[in-house]
Amino acid sequence: MKVKLHRVLCAAAAMLFVSMFSALGVSAEQDTALPQEPEVSQVSGDTVKETEPLTADIKLSARKIYEGDTVKVSVNAQGDSGKYTYKCTAKNLVSGKTVFSEKSENPEFMVRFGKPENYLIKATVYDENGQKLTVEKNITICKALPFVEKGTAVDTSRALPGGTITVTANAAGGKKPYMYKYILKDSETGKVISSKNEMSPTAQFTIPEGEPKFYKIRTEITDMKNNIVSKTIEVASYKQDTAAMSVDGSRISERYVAVGKELTATIKAGGGTAPYKYKAFYKSETDRRWTECIPAYQYSSSVKVKLPKTEGKYRVKIAAIDLNGRYAEKELSVFVKEFTLDNSFLSSSKAYVGSVFNIVAVAQYANGPVKYRYCRREAGKEWEDAAGYTSTANQGMVFTKAGKYEIRIEAFDGSGNRAEKTFSVDAVEMDVSGSTADKTFAAIGEGVTISAAVKNNNGSAKYHYSYSTDGTNWKYMGDYITSPSYQFKFDSVGTYYIRVGVRDKNGDGIYKEKRFKVDIYDPNAKTTTAATVLQKDASWKGSALCAVPYGSKVIVIKTEGRWYYVKYNGKFGYIYNMALGTARNYSGITTSSLPAVADDILFTKGKAINTLFNYVNSMGYRSVGNSSLENLCVHILTYRCGACYHRAALLYYLLDRAGYDVVRVTDGIDMATGGSPHNWCIIKTANGWRHIDPTPVIGLPTMYLVTDGAISPYFSWNRTKYPACR
Repeated sequence: MKVKLHRVLCAAAAMLFVSMFSALGVSAEQDTALPQEPEVSQVSGDTVKETEPLTADIKLSARKIYEGDTVKVSVNAQGDSGKYTYKCTAKNLVSGKTVFSEKSENPEFMVRFGKPENYLIKATVYDENGQKLTVEKNITICKALPFVEKGTAVDTSRALPGGTITVTANAAGGKKPYMYKYILKDSETGKVISSKNEMSPTAQFTIPEGEPKFYKIRTEITDMKNNIVSKTIEVASYKQDTAAMSVDGSRISERYVAVGKELTATIKAGGGTAPYKYKAFYKSETDRRWTECIPAYQYSSSVKVKLPKTEGKYRVKIAAIDLNGRYAEKELSVFVKEFTLDNSFLSSSKAYVGSVFNIVAVAQYANGPVKYRYCRREAGKEWEDAAGYTSTANQGMVFTKAGKYEIRIEAFDGSGNRAEKTFSVDAVEMDVSGSTADKTFAAIGEGVTISAAVKNNNGSAKYHYSYSTDGTNWKYMGDYITSPSYQFKFDSVGTYYIRVGVRDKNGDGIYKEKRFKVDIYDPNAKTTTAATVLQKDASWKGSALCAVPYGSKVIVIKTEGRWYYVKYNGKFGYIYNMALGTARNYSGITTSSLPAVADDILFTKGKAINTLFNYVNSMGYRSVGNSSLENLCVHILTYRCGACYHRAALLYYLLDRAGYDVVRVTDGIDMATGGSPHNWCIIKTANGWRHIDPTPVIGLPTMYLVTDGAISPYFSWNRTKYPACR
């Protein structure tokens, strides 16, 4: 309705103006300055389109930037406003120094970076609507690469007089762009024939007319920092002949050659115009340039080839030129190999005592006749020379006793190249193995069967079975028999040692035996007289497997000191013997009985840190002489009182025996009471190391599992000696 009313009013006004101008004799069509009715946008209700939010990002002209590079930083902004102002800064994040700052209406900035470190680029965009937006980008400037030559090459190593040769320069690193200089010289006189300075890495030379000869093309590459790398390549010109020429029938004396051995290339040239001249070259698989075997072409078709004394694959090029300079070549692969004994072998990996054992030497890639030496040594002893140097490639040895040995073959060829090969050998005698089917525990009356096996016996084995309660005095179960198994049964609890003795050669000769230990237990369950825990090991330091309530049934398998190894609810572990009602009758605590007394305390009190802390903290105070850890513990347990060093010693002893990581502070100072010596403990908890002081001091707070900050107002200590409590 508002739009329609507006149009009606505008139309009426227009008619009024027409009437007025008509009355004045002026045509409305003649007045070009008459204002036009503005176009009205169609909107829905009173809704106005919101300003589009300002967005921006940063782009760099290079993905990888090196020190000294100048990079274009472009800021791309978008929003309702079409006009922006930009500010760009760059800051070194290591030194904190701003290396660039500029404000402009141009969104592009040229920024130069110096040191190879981390930088922060920040761009702030301001639009004409008063909006402001800042974006950031972290970049890392790389260290400049060294300037090196990277394999400058020519498209051909020879051309006809008047022909062309193209050289392609190649370099890397440094500061681009590069400048290139190309020089063509006469190899014999050194005279410069042509020289070019180019921006292009490629240049072309025309080989001069005239007699065939050799030329050198030198390439010099210069970077923006005036660093220069160069390379010289030799090329040749030749005359074309109508007759076909080849060296296809040429050969080399060996394709696989020992290090240092000289080869002979026999060149057979055909076609072209005789006489011929010959030459040979070589290079490794990784080389680009050929190395001459002789300094100049020769008339002899037999050319000596001496390859480097380095193992590897090489290419040998055989070349010939005729009277007119016509050229032919052929390439062959040659493998230079180190003198080796790698294929040598033993007659067996196991030697039997008293039998001949053979070592066979196989030499490869030898340069001349080979001499061998055979040595052996028992593990941990010196080498023994079996027979001195010999030309025999086979050696027999006999071992007189069992053991682990090393056998070594040494060899030298005619050029003095050395090779060796070492073997490990077990010299074995008769061996007896066996098992009790992993039955290390058995109930009273339960059968325990030994099953024996014999290796390396010389003849038929016979077996002899016995048992002992102390491992020294043996009771035999009869004479030698042929059966490799025997069953034992025991009718009383205890630890038994059982064994099988074996002799070969029908009961004579070498004797070997195998022993086993079996714990015999009473299968009847016993009842616990106190609640306890089933420990993984015979120690309070071991992890607890489960709780064993009062009155539980356990089967005692064996005794280990003051611990029982038991079976409870299908689990095997240890319980402290007080859990089965074992009585204690200490007439006096001594350092030797201290471990048992401490275990009794841990059994009755438990392993909790606060329980043990309260137990020690509740004892009386008595200042007596300082002494060893054990004596301090004995004193406070005997008299139920002691000084700080007695209390710290006992708490440390109990916590350590319970399995905690704990240290004792023995050189502390109590600053709150005038600087007297003071002792306490530091224990590792789930929250880190903490101080724990079992000596209450009047007027001071309880120091139970506190940090360095909480205890330092009252006590001082050498912090470098003890864990930090933070």
